[in-house]
Amino acid sequence: MSNAAKTPRLIPSIVKDRVGNYLSEGANGSDVNLRSILWKHRTSSPDHVKLSVFSVPDLRRISFEEAVKGAFTPTKVGESFGPSWSTHWFRVHLTVPAEFEGQEVQLSWNADNEGLLWTTSGRPLQGLTGGDYDPRHEYTLTNSARAGETFEFYLEMACNGLFGTGEPSSISPPNPNKRFTLAKAELAVPNKIAWQLFYDLQIIHHLSQDLPEDSVRSAQAMYAANKIVNTIQIDDENSLLEALKISKEFLSHKNGTSQHKLTAVGHCHIDTAWLWPYAETKRKIARSWSAQIRLMEQHPDYQFVCSQAQQYEWLELNYPSLFEEVKQKTKEGQFQPIGGVGYNEFEWAAEDLRYYRKHGSKWTATFRLVNRFAVNSCSGTPFDSLFPLHFSTFLYIYVQRYFEKKLGYHSNVFWLPDTFGYSAQLPQIIRESNMKYFFTQKLSWNNINKFPLTTFYWIGLDGSKVLSHMAPSHTLHVQLTPLSSIFRYNARCHTSELIDSAKNHRDKAYSNESLIVYGIGDGGGGPVPQYLERLDRMKDLVSKFTLWAGSRITRFSFLERRTGESRSLLCRITFWNFVQYFEFHRGTYTTASLVKKYNRKNELLLRDLEQLASITSHVNAKGYKYPHEQLERMWKDVCLNQFHDVLPGTSIGLVYDDVPGMHAEVAKLATALRDEALAKLWGIQENASGEKGFLIFNTLPWTRSELIEYELNDSLKSSVTQVSASGKRGYVIADNITGTGSTGISSLASKNLDVTAVAEAGPNDVFILKNKYIQATFGHNGRLVSLLDRVVDRELVPESAQGNVFQMYEDIPLFWDAWDVEIYHLEKGRNLEGGSVKILEQGPLRASLLLETKPSPRSTIRQVISLNALSKRLDFETEVDWNENRQFLKVEFPWNITSDYATYETQYGVIQRPTHYNTTWDAAKFEVCGHKFADLSEYGYGVALLNDCKYGYATHGNVMRLSLLRASKNPDDKMDIGHHLFKYAVYPHANHFIQSDVVREAYAFNVPLLARCGGG
Repeated sequence: MSNAAKTPRLIPSIVKDRVGNYLSEGANGSDVNLRSILWKHRTSSPDHVKLSVFSVPDLRRISFEEAVKGAFTPTKVGESFGPSWSTHWFRVHLTVPAEFEGQEVQLSWNADNEGLLWTTSGRPLQGLTGGDYDPRHEYTLTNSARAGETFEFYLEMACNGLFGTGEPSSISPPNPNKRFTLAKAELAVPNKIAWQLFYDLQIIHHLSQDLPEDSVRSAQAMYAANKIVNTIQIDDENSLLEALKISKEFLSHKNGTSQHKLTAVGHCHIDTAWLWPYAETKRKIARSWSAQIRLMEQHPDYQFVCSQAQQYEWLELNYPSLFEEVKQKTKEGQFQPIGGVGYNEFEWAAEDLRYYRKHGSKWTATFRLVNRFAVNSCSGTPFDSLFPLHFSTFLYIYVQRYFEKKLGYHSNVFWLPDTFGYSAQLPQIIRESNMKYFFTQKLSWNNINKFPLTTFYWIGLDGSKVLSHMAPSHTLHVQLTPLSSIFRYNARCHTSELIDSAKNHRDKAYSNESLIVYGIGDGGGGPVPQYLERLDRMKDLVSKFTLWAGSRITRFSFLERRTGESRSLLCRITFWNFVQYFEFHRGTYTTASLVKKYNRKNELLLRDLEQLASITSHVNAKGYKYPHEQLERMWKDVCLNQFHDVLPGTSIGLVYDDVPGMHAEVAKLATALRDEALAKLWGIQENASGEKGFLIFNTLPWTRSELIEYELNDSLKSSVTQVSASGKRGYVIADNITGTGSTGISSLASKNLDVTAVAEAGPNDVFILKNKYIQATFGHNGRLVSLLDRVVDRELVPESAQGNVFQMYEDIPLFWDAWDVEIYHLEKGRNLEGGSVKILEQGPLRASLLLETKPSPRSTIRQVISLNALSKRLDFETEVDWNENRQFLKVEFPWNITSDYATYETQYGVIQRPTHYNTTWDAAKFEVCGHKFADLSEYGYGVALLNDCKYGYATHGNVMRLSLLRASKNPDDKMDIGHHLFKYAVYPHANHFIQSDVVREAYAFNVPLLARCGGG
């Protein structure tokens, strides 16, 4: 009787578990399963593997040339190295044993961290990644070894994992004292037949699991896998060959012609900083890209795309020989620059681009976008607005020009795999930058509504149209440690991902093509050999998809083929207008308050510098040199710090040890250069009266009349109209200052005042600030109980309501601490009670109150509320000492205004968002991003909420909130703890927003007039 007749019918669940065990390391019976015979020989004997090490002191990252001069001492497997972020250089001497003769031999190395293998002449060979998450432990020494053959290398060990050193989860603050044990350093001979069978059986097993249980192909896969396991005898090579025949026969069955077509492309996304500092990223680039070049050598058809011009430049500067290899592979078409962007998604490009437009006869700098990072606004990075953007000239000059000059390549695809939002102006930016296509995948992270499209035309605010594609594979959820959950938008080439890509494709009615990108991302690495082995076996294999090579991505030809059918298809593609709202990472609009403030201030400072330098070099061409090199360096630093994990506040503390200093250097140099340009300009430009006096320059393109402050000295105090409460500053009215022009004021005293501002105490323990335009009444706790527009006699605060109400919310997101604020935080908030108010200044030019309150016993708020004689704008200059744990500070204003939408500034325009929760799409926008203002208007009237460095807003019904400070603890446990200074303002205005001057007022609030006393 045959064995088949003796056995019962197969039980699918048991068969699948059995096959899974047969492929697994650590499963029951793993000492005699297929994985146990993947290597014919291994040795770590000191006769064949000799190691010595030089541990670099002081956490320094040194060059190869310096490292090889170090004092190397013997070491061995089992020794540990640390602490976190330290570097250890190994000298590795290898001798091939006699039994390895004629076979492929590999170096196998694992210390659970990252490493880079070097030749003795200083050429970087290949990155090595330790650990268990799709590691890269092996480097092929030779395909046909000779007994006694020797090899010598250097290996640079970085004491950090692929995702940093956080504990207990990867996004926890780094453990500064983590050590890494050298677990493996050996010569190994792979069993090639066993490896082929392993990959075959893995694919067949996954098909049996991932296809529907009732499908014929799933059942066939299960039976084939079971038969293969029954055939294998681990000590009989002939049985392996017989099993291989079974697997190849199964994999030879191909699809029909109408299946979903998947274009798979290798990709390596490296966060320019995140759970590691900038300095480590430079090494990650070399480790990752060298590994990809080795893969290209082994797989001539393999094609790999990579964006991020900054990283190419770092490679060029720090690893010139490896950069030359990248250039060669680019010429051969295997290594493909893509994206037209700079610091990973956006920095050189979309996170801060300069674009100048004519405004009549004046040049003005338009500010907008960005983050990878834009952060729901760039790289947020950005993006639905967190970052300003100065536009396509910057994108083309700094990114496309770099690609074209260094690599002979122009990218048509705006490549944005990782970002924190999608600004409505991206389509215009893409088209103005001579690009045609847009790719992303991050929208699949939405945790409320699923984005409904795969391929679509994205329409920008100006009507620009760009063909866009969002990979339909759902985000893959990976456990990196028992307590950490990290999402991957880069696929690992499992059958489930490819099947899901076909299943989740949203455009089945008119398209059967989509893209899948694969490779380890964020921490770098990119595709590993097993990914290519899996893909090779899955081509045209499953009834749900047909797999294509990746070369078509650079032309997006997987979507836009030049046939009559495809032209018809493109005519039917759906349109998506304006913002693609990212329903995640909303906390990044507020986290890292200081970094966001530096970003706003330096962008505007550099804008002023560029304008003044341009004018001065035009007026005084021979006596002044435009600071090209300094400006380029400063802009690159500012843009680098707009990376989508830096500006949003989602990096470790080591990153924020670097960033403020970089911004401070930019501010110092830019201020000096701005003042130099002003001095040159004013030195040749007399004021109208020809007298020395008070000189003012207006860098905005419209005429302004404003109150300005200036430093006082003893000789000036007697000549000014009003001195500040501190006695250190004076106030003067600057009247009708020409747009983009300079004006002289001969006297510091404001004469013949027909406007004044007054502060006074009123009945019932209230305080009043008023001028000819408005009257604001505050309670004893600093809350706004009345705001009267005196011009039209309109009360703006609803009866029994109050504004300027500070609120604290418990802020504990589900996992991504620095990234997210969840919708349920609104259920657990409280208004701050108590506080005291006193009159600080009584006019006539500026009237102000001082509010002092405590959000908790650990934190304090000190706020100066002021009104000047010239404006309806009510300013709130706020100083906070913040020492909280997972709390969210906001300020709230209710208005006597009814509208179903509010208006928010974004790049090059405004976006309207709902003020209600009618649908889940509306409710998902419980926290939104805006730049310098949000506005709530009805027909005939409105109120704007302005700020000088904040980005998080919420408007529900008639209530507006501005987000001020968070206190997240991961991955930086000191994030935002400390002293903060920021301003916001309330600006009531006649007419609807569209007919108002809110935009000008918001710019004026952020861009002060430049003044100097005693110039001439």
